Amino acid sequence: MRSPARHETLSVVGNVLWFVLAGWWLALLHVASGIALCLTIIGIPLGIADFKMAGAALVPFGRTIVRARELNAGMVAADSTIAFPD
Repeated sequence: MRSPARHETLSVVGNVLWFVLAGWWLALLHVASGIALCLTIIGIPLGIADFKMAGAALVPFGRTIVRARELNAGMVAADSTIAFPD
């Protein structure tokens, strides 16, 4: 079993490599498409979701993706959790 410190170190190394190789331009494309989607009334919810995905595209390692129904109604999601509605 891995120690939490080693897991965090691997996440940091993975995030740095990801950011340098692919994350920055992928996040930039998410922001650009989010702006384009927000220009229409129908696209605003999708644009907001695209902005959230830009953050996940920058540093994806160490984050957890869960379904919205799995979260407790009174619980505030942590910064490292991305919830997707069903």
